[in-house]
Amino acid sequence: MTPNQLRWKAIPSVKTGSSVTFIEGLTSLMGAGEPSLKQGISIYAYSANASMGKSAFYNSDGDFLIVPHAGVMKVRTLNGLLTVKPHEILVIPRGITFSIDVET
Repeated sequence: MTPNQLRWKAIPSVKTGSSVTFIEGLTSLMGAGEPSLKQGISIYAYSANASMGKSAFYNSDGDFLIVPHAGVMKVRTLNGLLTVKPHEILVIPRGITFSIDVET
């Protein structure tokens, strides 16, 4: 056991002058399990400074749990519009198409 606090590596940041959407900014940190069996977990970090616009994403592997730490996200799904602020959580169930717009 170490007495030092253990942390994730720094969340990747968007380079100055570049435009990155939520999907483009996903970075895989770790995972375990088997996607074909629908068992397991994947953990991602994200950084984004651009809205997805007219594009959308569909996750057929599992639920998405998103916890923004900075900035407000406007999430469009087939079920409606959601506004998610820092320190709130968003769960998007498997099979739901969504698009994320960020406020800069």
